[in-house]
Amino acid sequence: RMFRSVKRVRLSPNFAQNEKQSVDRFILRRSYCMETNTEGNGTSSTQSTTDAETRSQKHSDDRRILRVSPDCDNMRLDRFIRTHDPSIPQALLENLFRKHKILVGTDLMQLTKPPALKHKVVADDIITIPQSLLSPTTRAPPRILSAEDRQRVRDMILHEDDHLLILNKPSGLACQGGTGVREHVDQMLISYFRDDPKIQPRLIHRLDKEASGCLLVGKNRQSTIRMQHLFTQHTVVKKTYWAVLSGNAQWYRQGTGINHVGIHKVKFDPVGTIRVSMTRNDDKVVALPAAQKDSKLTITNYRILNNGRAASLLAFYPVTGRTHQLRVVSASIFKRSILGDSKYEGKDLLHEQNLAESLEMEDVPLHLHSKRIEFKHPFTQQEICVLAPIPKYFLETMKSNGIEVSRKVDDSYPETSQILQPRRTYENYRAQK
Repeated sequence: RMFRSVKRVRLSPNFAQNEKQSVDRFILRRSYCMETNTEGNGTSSTQSTTDAETRSQKHSDDRRILRVSPDCDNMRLDRFIRTHDPSIPQALLENLFRKHKILVGTDLMQLTKPPALKHKVVADDIITIPQSLLSPTTRAPPRILSAEDRQRVRDMILHEDDHLLILNKPSGLACQGGTGVREHVDQMLISYFRDDPKIQPRLIHRLDKEASGCLLVGKNRQSTIRMQHLFTQHTVVKKTYWAVLSGNAQWYRQGTGINHVGIHKVKFDPVGTIRVSMTRNDDKVVALPAAQKDSKLTITNYRILNNGRAASLLAFYPVTGRTHQLRVVSASIFKRSILGDSKYEGKDLLHEQNLAESLEMEDVPLHLHSKRIEFKHPFTQQEICVLAPIPKYFLETMKSNGIEVSRKVDDSYPETSQILQPRRTYENYRAQK
């Protein structure tokens, strides 16, 4: 359709001499030439074609062609562009979008301005952006891991298949980068798999920097999307955490209730469920007596495993995954903060300084460990159950406080756990999208 108005296509010497010229770039230049000619007097001569191709040479050299891979199917346009350079600011993308500098189409002859930057691109779509937008110097290549760091990554891997990774994250290692964070799991995995372009690791969920245990990672975008959708079901992925709480938990078994933050009196049983609304207050998360406009409901199942002289061992089974959910439940609801939690009233309990000396550590690490994760594999339909070994400092703390845990301890997922209403299935979700 592009060549209807002309009988013959003429190639200039510049095109003939450049053997590395791609077909996509040639079509883009050719379409620009045709638009220039048809806007004039309608005549097609050798001189006009050569002038148009000279102008199109500059036009196409200023553009960069991006093709959407199947792994990026149904991704937002601005996020897809950022996969090539995460440092591009949103304001710059919006400015280029308003100036018609970002075009999308199924082929180079039908490029149009998308309705919005949140427009979902489809596999095999073609996107043209200014060449200067993706400068080679704006994105630093993944750093090369030393032999010691590569061994650290290998030691963290508990399970690996074609789609997923399950890591045993140590305490003190952040999941993602941020202010003052020099090393994190996201960066280490990108550097570890830098030589395999088919693997693009993405975090499916996160753990607190101070926490340890099972961390689920997708090897590509589609695997990450499928697993994240399972997390939203609140019933498919079963997570088990172990935590050492300050103070003896014998009074829970006796059925003594407490009045916490103005909420109704609660009678704690050895196995139970805590439902409470939480909201963020500055850099902390607080429990609320009643639901508010900006609050979110949290559901946490728990089981008391054992009691020590001045500490207790609990198993948590979070149904929801709010920020600091287990730490707030321990400090605000049970009034017994997790050992080593300085953010939520965890200092000066259990004589932590003496405990730190016995563990030969400067500070007591947070005694919150993601011990087990269970789910049905979204691709192979295989039942996955992975256990993360208990850290050494965790075992030393239990031993020093007289907490004995045998191999037959029952920390299985509660059968009568309260859950949220399941959301629509993944197939219906994809059909609606």
